[in-house]
Amino acid sequence: MSELGRRCGVTHTTISRIINGERNPSDQLYDRLARVLRVSPEEIRRKAGILPPSPPKTIRLSEALRLFASLPEERQEIVLLQMKALVDEEARQREQARERERAARLNLEMQPT
Repeated sequence: MSELGRRCGVTHTTISRIINGERNPSDQLYDRLARVLRVSPEEIRRKAGILPPSPPKTIRLSEALRLFASLPEERQEIVLLQMKALVDEEARQREQARERERAARLNLEMQPT
């Protein structure tokens, strides 16, 4: 811990507190930790639970990323907007299904036995 702290420009106590969950590192310290540990800043944040885990690498995801990267930037923006709309619609449908389930349960509870 002492060496890691020295290389990141903080004390070993700071590193110990971070590891024990007693302190949250700043964005700058996350970046320094990533550089010292030779991993991406995103990976450090994923390990810390700040970012969600990376999605599993699948052939479908790889193909989608390849196709997306081949588009000009303005088309990428359009695709992102469409994807966000689809995700929002899925969330709305899930919420509506939950509401229907709640209503059905309430109806069952209200019926005389």
